[in-house]
Amino acid sequence: MHFPCFPPHFARPPPLAKGKVRFVGDIIAVVVADSFAAAADAASMIWMDYDPLPAVTDPEKALEEGAPILFDENGSNLCFETGIGLEDGDPNEEADHIAKVRIVSQRLAGVPLESNGIIAIPEEGGSLTTWIPSQNPIAVREALAAQLGMEQSDLRVAAPTVGGGFGPKGGVYVEHVITAELARQLAKPLKWTELRSENMLSLAQGRGMTMYGEMGFSSDGKIVGLDAKVIADAGAYPAIGGFLTVFTQTMIQGVYDIPKIRYHARQRSDQHDSHCSISRRWTSRSNTVT
Repeated sequence: MHFPCFPPHFARPPPLAKGKVRFVGDIIAVVVADSFAAAADAASMIWMDYDPLPAVTDPEKALEEGAPILFDENGSNLCFETGIGLEDGDPNEEADHIAKVRIVSQRLAGVPLESNGIIAIPEEGGSLTTWIPSQNPIAVREALAAQLGMEQSDLRVAAPTVGGGFGPKGGVYVEHVITAELARQLAKPLKWTELRSENMLSLAQGRGMTMYGEMGFSSDGKIVGLDAKVIADAGAYPAIGGFLTVFTQTMIQGVYDIPKIRYHARQRSDQHDSHCSISRRWTSRSNTVT
């Protein structure tokens, strides 16, 4: 395997955006109130003045020379790159016929029946109990404790029956960190529940791949080789989706006996929501090329 961009260049989302927002759904302010109605009224009074900046939203144009850079310190929008057979030459060199395809797997939202949320309850002695509809409460406790500067033994993450997940509910979100920290600072129980409109903007999304495939055949119909290229959308702050092209790499051949394979995947940061695995980590998307 080929990892020229490892470790990946992933940016960690700040609790609140400072100076620049990088996608629709970036958090700019927090309101704490005794009721949802009061919070909504207070939030409607917040006015933010934005200066427009060049945007980068197209998966392929984000890697072109002169494209706006999302994080200047990285020098490019490339955040992860992987491949196999890149030094072995054209896998279809001996092919009599070549079939070509370009497939776009659009971004999509997981849309679980139950949206994201958290209840945070400060306990005596500085410990904290949280209720989060998570698919992976152990990992959430580890990440949330690190973000809050707490010992894991002082943080309890209870995961009730989850009303749908499909992948996006596998990690900790900035909203979890903010709610938990404010509960500690205010010494009061706090609850945050995501609206459906917020869920469509802020819960991590899936797919977002542009795939190119060239399969070579001999004159008697046997597969000679496969040359595949993938450009993937990792979002502004990539989650696990930032390196899921590795799974595509391991499954690109599908069920076929392919003597030679060249695979090259590049993932780039852009002005979209975070990216994650939704329903089986790109298995079906991998096989569509073959």
